[in-house]
Amino acid sequence: WMIDEPGDVAELLERHGVRVQGSDAELEPLVRRVLAENPGPVGQFRAGKTQTLGFLVGQVMKLSGGQAVPQRVQEMLEAAIEGAGPDA
Repeated sequence: WMIDEPGDVAELLERHGVRVQGSDAELEPLVRRVLAENPGPVGQFRAGKTQTLGFLVGQVMKLSGGQAVPQRVQEMLEAAIEGAGPDA
């Protein structure tokens, strides 16, 4: 529909209900929920198994319906796990 319908990108995304969840206010509850529901991977990350962060990012992405910005999700998860974010 991006090619077939008239309008600019912003109009088309709005028309089809697609938007990026990028604000911290929208993402914080998702980050908190994923951390609360996945204590095992959180503990593994704290113990140095950094690959588990990808799993946690994936869980937030799933909750957001794929509309979150993965880089921002990763930053927020790292900050929260290190005690400087939503779970601090």
